[in-house]
Amino acid sequence: MKNLSRKQKILQAVKVDTQNQLLMYHTINNGVTTQMIGEKLSIDRSNTSRELNTLVKEGILIKIKGKPTQYLSKEEIENFFNIQLNATKFNSISEILRFENSIETNSREAFKELIGWDESLKEAITKSKASILYPPNGLATLITGESGVGKSLFAEKMYSFGVQKEVIKPTSPFITFNCADYADNQELLLSQLFGYVKGSFTGALEDKEGLVGIADGGVLFLDEVHRLSDKGQEMLFSLMDHGEYRKLGQVGESSKSKVRIIAATTEKPSEVMLNTFLRRIPVHIRLVSLNEKSIKERFELISYFFEREAQSIKQNIFLSRDILTFFLLGKFKGNIGNLKSNIQFACAGAFLRFISENTRSVVIELEDVSTSLVEQGYLTDFEDKKFIYKLSNTLEYSFTKESKVYSILDQDYYSISEVKIRDFYEKENSDEQAKQNLKDEILQYMNKLANDYSRLLESQNEMTENTTVLETIINKKIKDTVSSTLAPYLKDKEKVIHVSQLLAYHVGKLIPKEKSPGEFVSHSPSEKMTQEIFEKIETESNCFYSIVDKRFFSGILERMVQEGNPNSKIGIVIIMHGDSTASSMAKTVNQLLQVQHAKAIDMVLTEDIDNVYKKTKELVLEINEGDGVLILGDMGSILSFGNKLQTELGIQIRTLDRISTPIAIEATNYVLSSKDTIDVIYSKLLQENRGSNTLKKNEEHRYFDQVLIDNLSRILSFIDPEKVFDISNYALKIILEKNNLNLSEEFLVKFIFHCSCMVERSFTEEVLNYENPKRLFKKYPNLYHSVIEAFEGIEEYFGLKIAIEEVANVMDMIIHEYPNNLVLTHIHDE
Repeated sequence: MKNLSRKQKILQAVKVDTQNQLLMYHTINNGVTTQMIGEKLSIDRSNTSRELNTLVKEGILIKIKGKPTQYLSKEEIENFFNIQLNATKFNSISEILRFENSIETNSREAFKELIGWDESLKEAITKSKASILYPPNGLATLITGESGVGKSLFAEKMYSFGVQKEVIKPTSPFITFNCADYADNQELLLSQLFGYVKGSFTGALEDKEGLVGIADGGVLFLDEVHRLSDKGQEMLFSLMDHGEYRKLGQVGESSKSKVRIIAATTEKPSEVMLNTFLRRIPVHIRLVSLNEKSIKERFELISYFFEREAQSIKQNIFLSRDILTFFLLGKFKGNIGNLKSNIQFACAGAFLRFISENTRSVVIELEDVSTSLVEQGYLTDFEDKKFIYKLSNTLEYSFTKESKVYSILDQDYYSISEVKIRDFYEKENSDEQAKQNLKDEILQYMNKLANDYSRLLESQNEMTENTTVLETIINKKIKDTVSSTLAPYLKDKEKVIHVSQLLAYHVGKLIPKEKSPGEFVSHSPSEKMTQEIFEKIETESNCFYSIVDKRFFSGILERMVQEGNPNSKIGIVIIMHGDSTASSMAKTVNQLLQVQHAKAIDMVLTEDIDNVYKKTKELVLEINEGDGVLILGDMGSILSFGNKLQTELGIQIRTLDRISTPIAIEATNYVLSSKDTIDVIYSKLLQENRGSNTLKKNEEHRYFDQVLIDNLSRILSFIDPEKVFDISNYALKIILEKNNLNLSEEFLVKFIFHCSCMVERSFTEEVLNYENPKRLFKKYPNLYHSVIEAFEGIEEYFGLKIAIEEVANVMDMIIHEYPNNLVLTHIHDE
């Protein structure tokens, strides 16, 4: 939309939205609002509203009253529905559709029901109209085309058109006869086609009318006509020339039939049919294959079939743009019929998952796409790519016309982030704030790119024998070109692979130009790499990319090289004094969050600080993924590591001291679940860990407890995790009080998880074995009695009996945790 006025940009945005809705749904579901247009084009609300209302007054846009007010393109609606609207303001979209229906009535031309009537079928329809309308009884017609292109359906529409134009009576029949069904018995074929008289052959006990006679006044469609014998073709001569024919065995006067003949074949007519027969068929119509149709037509066909499947299962069907690509660009050997069966196959798989796994929606995944479809190969046309990337990332096919689908305003070729990035490069903005905004937009785009690509990878992993899926989305030559260019600059081979795949995925979305747009000036390392990459791509493909495309690519490349994998996470290192304090805390954190992300360095009291720093440096280098490392320590001396490591390694380091297990859990959970930068996360943790923090001690424990309960819910099958946590926690307090023991957070985790699993085992009468438990009871009588007392509450609440072996196992766990703090009774070996 470069060089357009504000008003023109707004008009263009509304037109695109209206076009896309009509294209995908053949109707209008909603208009665009002032807010949507303003946000998309970065125009303030008042100016957007003013321009929209001006366009309505000028009769260019339609205004739908209500909250919010919606706008549509009047021209697009009039062209699509072939109507003339006398007003520009309506109370609802339904009012427009009712007007359209009243104009259209039931006399909609039969051919317009065919997808592609105004494109690939235009010439065929013109010929067929002449064939049907030519007096007195039309002209014989031969339809050719590959199997599955829709020859039978087209013949039916020719008949319907004749009925509409009143050259064929509504009571006159349309009869289909497949010559291949009787190809091995030509006598039977001819008797079916022309009929026979009594006694003409053995078993002919009475006269029988053939299909030619039955179809009198109507249409006889002869499919696979090339399977008709020479004799059969000759018998049709008289019918086509004079409207006369003879039944088998008929003598004397010929029978008459005013039937219109439409024949069809998948073969080359001149090679399989008599020339004398072909000369009697003046109208030859060829229906193009699915691969010859425009991508717009293919999309309309796909949408039609998905809508039919949605109606069949009475559920809305969702699929991603990447999945749709397989159907849009697939080389269907069976044409429309093959496309339809592939869509049915995919919908069946998604519907089965919907039923068996009780998922919320019917979603087509990569695993639902037939591997035979993927293996057929793909078309690679730049206009096709342009069309595909105008589509929304997610498409919804509704099973009811009344269903409201999502707004498709964002279906311009570029996403909002891309538009802002490209706008920056077009203006060559040097403002510092604009540069920072650019970095944020590039990061946002990278995250989206990585997420889309990761979803494809996940789907790819679910396939069994399919190795070509990603090659459909990613051009292997481009990926190899990017990879070979980056390899000398990046030591990390995995990073080279990852970055080259993402960048190749990005290039696949760009629209090449036929002519070179000019020289791309390179200064920075990323720009030089970009220049090298695109020189190779343009030489091999003989097409060119704009300067803005290359600047965009360079910006992404620079960020990826600096930041690493967009899906990377901030590293966590716990450093604490003691032989195993840090290791124990890291183990607890990882167990609770079910990860292996937190790393530990145990700082022995006698250990030299320089040695600890060396170990920290090595570990930071090992775990850094590009987004920095957060160091959690127990004393202020660790704080000195941060600046030094950052200066030496060029890695972002932030240090936090006086930490606790809840804070370590919180920090690890943050970096794993948040897209925030290390500074944002550090700031949050700093507030929570200081005297003025918002997370007081009791709140820390509540958070810690909730993490435990959440993890219990993942492993317990049928008991309430919160209840078993509370009762087990209370039982542990009794045991600790009775034995004068202090609670540690690490042991709390072990005890709660062990007791929860013990309760579930008790319900199923499973027992964790322990050899000679009574010996242990005698050795530690005080501990034994305290455990029995503590377990009384568990037994009473859940209504079960805990086995003595389970009691012994719990005691053994406590003994190992507190080896020097328990009262024991010396006993002799039995």
